[in-house]
Amino acid sequence: MCVVNKLAFWPAVLLVVACGCGGKYDLQPVEGTVTLTNGRPGGPSLHLSFECDEPKISAKAITDASGHYQVGTLETGDGAPPGHYRVAVVEADVIVPNAVKPPPIHTKYARFDTSGLEFTVEEGNNTFDIQLEPR
Repeated sequence: MCVVNKLAFWPAVLLVVACGCGGKYDLQPVEGTVTLTNGRPGGPSLHLSFECDEPKISAKAITDASGHYQVGTLETGDGAPPGHYRVAVVEADVIVPNAVKPPPIHTKYARFDTSGLEFTVEEGNNTFDIQLEPR
């Protein structure tokens, strides 16, 4: 029985080695600024999730105090592979003492299928400024 388990283990090991643990991704810089349609900055700690079907991958970012963000796939701010992405944005659920709370955003942005936010990452620098409706 141990032989069967060992044989089942090796294809998984070979897959991880062949993929290089993500080292084969052609990551491109992606950044932008989140603002609200009422002119206010998006503020700190908005969480952006980027989802791509081809290649099947996701990336994320968090806004700073001015609403600026940098997307990361493997590490914070390392970029995203070229492809078409749907984006969801949610407010931080962590309360940080003395931190400025971001203005509330419309709940439709919390889901990929209702946010209406889509971007195509291409080779080179990518800047996607996002404007959100307040709640």
